[in-house]
Amino acid sequence: MKKTTLITMSLITMIMLGSVYTWSVFRIPVESFYEINTFMSGLPYMVSLWFYALSMVISGRFLNLINMKKFAFIGVLLIVFGWVMAGLTTTIFGLVIMYGVFIGLGVGILYGIPIMIIQSLFNKNSGFYTGLVLAGFGLSPLVTAPIIKTLLNNVTLHQTFMLIGLLSFIILMITSTKLTSLDKSLEKDVSVGSKIKIDKVFIILYFLFLFGTTIGLMMIGLSYQVGVQYYDFSPSKVTLAMTMFALANGMSRLLFGYLSDRFNLKNIIRLAVFILFLSGIIAYINKGRFFGLYLLSFSGFWFILGAWLAIAPNAIKTIYGLNNYSKRYGVLFTAYGLGAIIGVSVSGLILDALKATQALYLIIMGISLMCLFVLGVKKFTLGL
Repeated sequence: MKKTTLITMSLITMIMLGSVYTWSVFRIPVESFYEINTFMSGLPYMVSLWFYALSMVISGRFLNLINMKKFAFIGVLLIVFGWVMAGLTTTIFGLVIMYGVFIGLGVGILYGIPIMIIQSLFNKNSGFYTGLVLAGFGLSPLVTAPIIKTLLNNVTLHQTFMLIGLLSFIILMITSTKLTSLDKSLEKDVSVGSKIKIDKVFIILYFLFLFGTTIGLMMIGLSYQVGVQYYDFSPSKVTLAMTMFALANGMSRLLFGYLSDRFNLKNIIRLAVFILFLSGIIAYINKGRFFGLYLLSFSGFWFILGAWLAIAPNAIKTIYGLNNYSKRYGVLFTAYGLGAIIGVSVSGLILDALKATQALYLIIMGISLMCLFVLGVKKFTLGL
């Protein structure tokens, strides 16, 4: 298979998988239909991200270039089943199971396949190519949010779920079949190796990744709701803003993938944390008064999540090599699942209690300063 075809199929696959980031578009219709609060409407999104991370760990222990076709087929079936059954459920807990568990598991299985292929077959500039592929996941709302919004305006919530399931089946079956049809000469197992060792460097990287993904996932899940309900911007303006957020998320993956190939890992992480800190300051000062500052600050939150998802896979390869790559990256990715649970649940409880967003921005600034402090202490970051 030509590398251009490999990149193209990977990008399309990631765009479909990244529709999980459009959950904020669903939240208001979900709250209206099921008559629930902010915390409850965040549960399907939170559970989906947790099982997404969990399946990365499980599949990472067994996934390799030889058996990936079977994993891809299972992943597609889980995603399609989740969307279709979400369209049939009549309770919020049923939606949590169908959208959260099944779609989350399927996304996690499929997500690891393009990354493993790129890291295995692209010896030069693997960070850039990984970032390029991951840009599809981040840019997904740019494509999928307008489609979902249009469907919600013309058909019911549950019909929208089922139509997305049908679209996912058609596209993912085509891309995953093509993606997993590697030449036999390229098939080499990068998962075989000794038991992975969890050292101090890995622990520091894990917690930095945890903090970055917690904030990113929290704010991505709230973007539409904050813009419409808390800041009183029109739904059409916020929908337009969502496309800009997705663009920031996608471009950051490409940019930080490129930077990961060329610069010191610690300095790249410092840059990501500093941008997050600035975004928190802008959001806190703005208080929803100016649409432009809302656009700038939330673009920063989306940007940093994309940055971390480009930094993480290349950091694992740079520090530890390809031996046990899938296993080690799977363990690191549990931080993403924890970030989903912590970020979505805490933000939901805060917003339900305070009916204001300022506390969230203070938390973001506090975590950012703590991360910058850790990165400044040499004994904590030797090896990064």
